[in-house]
Amino acid sequence: MEKAFVSAAIADIKEKRFARGGSTLSMQLVKNVFLSREKTIGRKAEEMLMVWLIENWLVTRTHTLTKERMFEIYLNIVEWGPTAYKWPSGKRGVYGVREAALFYYAKQPSELNLGECLYLASIIPKP
Repeated sequence: MEKAFVSAAIADIKEKRFARGGSTLSMQLVKNVFLSREKTIGRKAEEMLMVWLIENWLVTRTHTLTKERMFEIYLNIVEWGPTAYKWPSGKRGVYGVREAALFYYAKQPSELNLGECLYLASIIPKP
């Protein structure tokens, strides 16, 4: 387990609540793709099991889901802005790097400069 996750888990146990985050990239991906955002021990256990299965079974046996691919998927699904924002299509919220680039800069991600990329990276909620 990663050091940040272990430290966060110890803080959570001491304070008897979810005191701070320590999720790995794999955990963030599982939470955003497969699970709800509820903060319960049961949901956290599901998350840990799914992460273990992904990292120890899927990745090692198929070699198709690398950390780089997980990061790419995460960037394309994570919330980047206000969920109340309504797109012309009627869809609500800003999800994924493409929508974030359009929402904040009216550009495609490939057109962003370094400063714009850094800003977008800094506003991901609880990365």
